Amino acid sequence: MNIRTLFLPICIAALTGCSSIPLSFIQDRQVSERTALNRYPLEVLAIDGVYVPSDRGPNSHSQPISPGMHTVLFAAPPVAHDHFPVEKAYPMEIAPCTRYYVAADRENRLKRDWSLVVEYTSPEGNCDPAEELRKAAAAGGQPARAPAAAQASS
Repeated sequence: MNIRTLFLPICIAALTGCSSIPLSFIQDRQVSERTALNRYPLEVLAIDGVYVPSDRGPNSHSQPISPGMHTVLFAAPPVAHDHFPVEKAYPMEIAPCTRYYVAADRENRLKRDWSLVVEYTSPEGNCDPAEELRKAAAAGGQPARAPAAAQASS
């Protein structure tokens, strides 16, 4: 079999896979606002009950997610006197073409309870919100409302 006959199907499969990858992300495993006391990194464990791979690597902080309403299970690091992470699920409405920087906020460093903080969001470059909503709807997801700019261009 010729290498050229194998190369073309592999390239087409790779490019088709890229077009279906959601371009919204939850940025986890880091804290952006270092000045906030009692702010801790979170890890995304599951999205809508489906666990994400835990072996994303130590430098992989982005979890792809499709636009729409999702229930995201997070884990915060254990407190000083405990050994187990504290897990909580939060509903999140994910906008298309957006990166969410999340963290845990505790009352103090000894409290197990924490609340979710979206430190900030940033737009993803080279991303069409209308196309992302279309991909989410085609995948059977519950797409988020389109931003006013995307609705106006439709």
